[in-house]
Amino acid sequence: NMFFTQSMIYLQELRMTSKDDVYIPIMLVLALVGFIVQSIIRVAWTFMICHFFKNKTKLQDFLRQHLEQGLIESLRSFFKAVLWGFVFIFPGFHRFFQYQFVLYVVGLDENYDKDQVDALGESVRLSRGHMTGISTLIVIFGLLSLVFTSGYFITDRPVQVLAVEAVGFILVIIQTIYFLHLFQDIRAE
Repeated sequence: NMFFTQSMIYLQELRMTSKDDVYIPIMLVLALVGFIVQSIIRVAWTFMICHFFKNKTKLQDFLRQHLEQGLIESLRSFFKAVLWGFVFIFPGFHRFFQYQFVLYVVGLDENYDKDQVDALGESVRLSRGHMTGISTLIVIFGLLSLVFTSGYFITDRPVQVLAVEAVGFILVIIQTIYFLHLFQDIRAE
């Protein structure tokens, strides 16, 4: 995340100083690469936390078994939420909130492993009746992430940028653990 943010800030500064639009395609490519890399990291990180709290197999085996499907389902949920967002803004956000459990279904649901349940459908089913809590958590963690986002170059203020990134990383850990426990509590109902 830090590399992506720092690169975008640098390219924006170059664009502003040169008044040239040559940097826009570079920024778009960087944004696409950043999206892909951050998606992979998010899926891998979520599965590592699922493994830590739930699984008894080796982490390498767990990731080998679930990572590919997790990426596919994660992208599927993202693009379905975006498509809903094209219809109206609110339905897109609603779908985004409903798909918060997709990775937990892929990593922890035995029925998903047996092809007896669709990850998106199961996530929607699990989120019914819990949308207020889910959306509140997403908004709280989103606002905290915005607060702990640095707009400075790492070369100008390295300690501040690294401290802000460390706090942001800790927030991601807490959010993932909290959603994992919420997923487990809802499934136990």
